[in-house]
Amino acid sequence: MKRSSLVLGLVLAMATSGLAAPLELDPTFDGDGRRSIFVPGALPAGPAPGIAVTGDDKIVTTGRYSGPYRFNTDGTLDGTFGTGGVASGSIIDGRAMALQADGSVLVVHGGAVGGTTQVILVTRWDATGVIDSTFGTAGTVTINLGPLDSYGEAIAVQPDGKILVAGWVGFPEDLLMVRLESDGTLDATFGTGGIAITDLGTEEGLLDMLLLPDGRIIAVGVYDESFFDGTSFPT
Repeated sequence: MKRSSLVLGLVLAMATSGLAAPLELDPTFDGDGRRSIFVPGALPAGPAPGIAVTGDDKIVTTGRYSGPYRFNTDGTLDGTFGTGGVASGSIIDGRAMALQADGSVLVVHGGAVGGTTQVILVTRWDATGVIDSTFGTAGTVTINLGPLDSYGEAIAVQPDGKILVAGWVGFPEDLLMVRLESDGTLDATFGTGGIAITDLGTEEGLLDMLLLPDGRIIAVGVYDESFFDGTSFPT
């Protein structure tokens, strides 16, 4: 059986503690500044699509097909989260994650309906690492824009608790932004029924975003058909 490794490293950026020079790995984090998790199975655990820190400084991350995981500040798995620091449930091609104010974990990942149409999945775990059954259907929201394929690449939480998912849709690909209410239902006040699609005239997609204090969204992505056919990559 294959094993895949998820590696988490904590970098200390300030030298005032005397424990590490700037940008050197912090030896107080699992002894050498790195933490590896070996995951049984054939699917890769990483690269990790996201990392965040809770209000009490615990570290949350996830693999592409495993997790989420929560670590204590010293790099040990947090036994109060899920089972031994690993949340319940499963992830299919995890792309991004975010934390909500109450410590809940959101992961955007993907799947196929009927083996054909690619859809966006958003799953929520509560602060104890258990799938939140009050979110979507059994903890997962399915964003299905079929017959068009859709992909989620970024997720963010607004101050009011609403959830933004960014990515692309269709072929040729267009920019996609979706906004959900805190319970996972589409926010009808955003775009058209919670969905905003923008065509810039070629093949384009969103890869990440940043929320501004005034509620506006800054998004970064690709604007090049060769990215989608595999002949070039964004820089």
